[in-house]
Amino acid sequence: MLADGERPTAFGVVPLKAEEVVTVLQLACVGVKAPAADGATGRQQLFGITLPLLRPVMITSTVLGLIWTSNYFEAIFVMTGGGPARSTETLPMFIYNTGFTFYRIEEAMAGSNLLMLIVLLMLGLYALVVRTINRNAPRPEEA
Repeated sequence: MLADGERPTAFGVVPLKAEEVVTVLQLACVGVKAPAADGATGRQQLFGITLPLLRPVMITSTVLGLIWTSNYFEAIFVMTGGGPARSTETLPMFIYNTGFTFYRIEEAMAGSNLLMLIVLLMLGLYALVVRTINRNAPRPEEA
């Protein structure tokens, strides 16, 4: 966790949690005190207001984090090299070891294609979720 302090995001290289902090600050600006004044319980505020407003950020952070983690190579290579006994070896580490350590280029290319398919599948899932969120989002009233 300490070695992975920053990772690239859609907004440049910033800590991943900074996006969530900005969203929470925007949520505070929207005002969550009004429902309490109307008699909403804490659970109703959480599930009716807070989580629906945070849902796009949580989904985006989760899916993009999964995609970036699936391609994570540098820290594993530098700190452990995939060992001991290949216990920290990820798919990119397997591809590197297969291609450049054992010189089995065909297997490394097959692993690269598998990694590409996994990332494309996650990207398609992300696009589907974002489209669903945008379709269900309330539209502003036209003047």
